[in-house]
Amino acid sequence: MPSANSSANSPALSQPSNTHAPESAVVTTRFMQRLVHEIRSPAHGIHITLRMLEDSLSASDLSEEAQEALSLLVSSTEEMRASLRSIARYVHTMDSVQAVVLDLHARVEEVWSKLTKGQENSPRFENQIEQVTLEGDDRLFDLAVECVLENAIKFQATDRASQVVATSEVTEDAVVLRFSDNGIGIETEYMDKCYEDFERLFPRSVYPGAGLGISTIQRSIEHLDGSFALESEPGVGTTVTLRFPHKQS
Repeated sequence: MPSANSSANSPALSQPSNTHAPESAVVTTRFMQRLVHEIRSPAHGIHITLRMLEDSLSASDLSEEAQEALSLLVSSTEEMRASLRSIARYVHTMDSVQAVVLDLHARVEEVWSKLTKGQENSPRFENQIEQVTLEGDDRLFDLAVECVLENAIKFQATDRASQVVATSEVTEDAVVLRFSDNGIGIETEYMDKCYEDFERLFPRSVYPGAGLGISTIQRSIEHLDGSFALESEPGVGTTVTLRFPHKQS
């Protein structure tokens, strides 16, 4: 079970625990990871080639139908790559768990930096998470936070300046992280649908992805013995709460 304390400089555990999945599950996971990798590589090559072709041809070089076909190919490969990335993250939640000590503030900051590097129009981010540590698997924690923050970036509202605020709370029996944004929000009738694998609230052409973001968050947090909650109001924003149990020292 994860534990937490207020020291930001706690060393990594000398002997990380390793919960082994059944052999058949391990084989399946490795196969899925390899399969996704094998598909992503040619998909990336096709995407780059189409982009170069699109940039090198002027409007006069192609008929209107050919231009539309090329644009469709480019957008389709972009959607494919986004879906494969989502699937790859989801597959990683099937890995065995290895526990280390996580500096929550630093890890959240690092995930945000990676997501927004080189991006324009990213929301303003306030990392108000305390200097708290948690024992858990760093890959699973990062996966969950990445999906939370990526959704906040993806579903920004266009009528106001976007912002994301990350906060923390340490209680007697838990470490609680909250990520709040002022994005487009989710309609109440669609909330249950968010938790289903491969379910999308919008077409791929509008918001790329495989419909696995919430599932990836949920599976990752469950493997960390934590819990996950989603609150949202259309036109106001969304708050994601990640709760991790711990014992007071």
